[in-house]
Amino acid sequence: MTTFDWPNALIPQDAQLVLRKSGRQFTSPFNGSTQSVDDVAERWVLSATLPVRALASGSGLQAFCGTLAGGINRVRAWHFGSRGQPMGTLRGVPTLATSAVRGDASISLANCQPGGVKLREDFDVDSDANGITNGWSAWSAGSVTTPFFGRGGGPWSNQQYANAASMGGTSAAQLGVALDAAIGVVAGSQYTITAQLYSYRSTHRIEVGFYNSGGGSVGSARGDWAGTGMGYDQRSITATAPAGAVSMRLWIYMHTATGTSPEIRIDQVQVDDGAAIQPFAQPAATLLADDMIGLGGHLLQVADNCTAVGGAMTVPLVNRIRGPIASGAVVTWYRPTAEFILPAMQAGPVWQPGGIMQATAFDLVEVYTP
Repeated sequence: MTTFDWPNALIPQDAQLVLRKSGRQFTSPFNGSTQSVDDVAERWVLSATLPVRALASGSGLQAFCGTLAGGINRVRAWHFGSRGQPMGTLRGVPTLATSAVRGDASISLANCQPGGVKLREDFDVDSDANGITNGWSAWSAGSVTTPFFGRGGGPWSNQQYANAASMGGTSAAQLGVALDAAIGVVAGSQYTITAQLYSYRSTHRIEVGFYNSGGGSVGSARGDWAGTGMGYDQRSITATAPAGAVSMRLWIYMHTATGTSPEIRIDQVQVDDGAAIQPFAQPAATLLADDMIGLGGHLLQVADNCTAVGGAMTVPLVNRIRGPIASGAVVTWYRPTAEFILPAMQAGPVWQPGGIMQATAFDLVEVYTP
């Protein structure tokens, strides 16, 4: 069995994607009432029609049909009637906030950011009360004595801070926080990282590292500023993802202490597409009814409009979850796919002199492997 992606050269001229329900219906012979049994195993059925093609087009249509016929091989296909992305504004790297189980008709998402925003963090949530905001970890290097992490009020509702009894006086001595999850990037694109930073008796730094698909480092960027100890300052760097980069990691910390009890305070961290510094308060991410998302092998359709609150979003679903999905699973919003087979034992275009002069139609049925 081989699974491959739907060829871009064979986008249908028209397509219908509908749910085939799984269950049984019983009609009473006495009063005509109907009862239904739901198996929670609905599947997508894709009916596609491919247009006529000249002989010289070399589209590979006949090879495509021949490869799929018989239901052995599988093809990953997306909703061709969509734009390939949600009508809502959800973008970035959203994840499943809590585990999903078979039969769930809604899911909870975290890290929901609107288009153009890769990350927006206001440091409001510390669910395990360890002094470090959810989604971030302690970061230290070099000579640091008695590090301490906490959260508390500041010019904004909350802030992340770290301090130490003492630190080394060079940039090798570092104390701050690191973002747990990598941020997806596109090689050659620019990204702007902005934060409200305060440091006392130290220098503060924003640092990003770029990595390839194998996890290898392909570049980095950073900015350093002397702490004034007089309040928060907006700091930012703009970096271009180098060739081969697919992800970015982020660190914010102080270094080069100039006295005892150095401290850094961090708030309103944001990562944006492009070189411009965007306002921190932007519209929340949304999904609209009929939008499609991918999660844990499922192609899911949104049942109603929904809006993120503090990066969290509850999404009602048209089709239910068919198998367990662990929390933290990444949600696909660009061309989410399901795997389909072509049950027909034979399929292919009708040839005429000059090429394929009749549209080619076939029906594909989703297959799901938990």
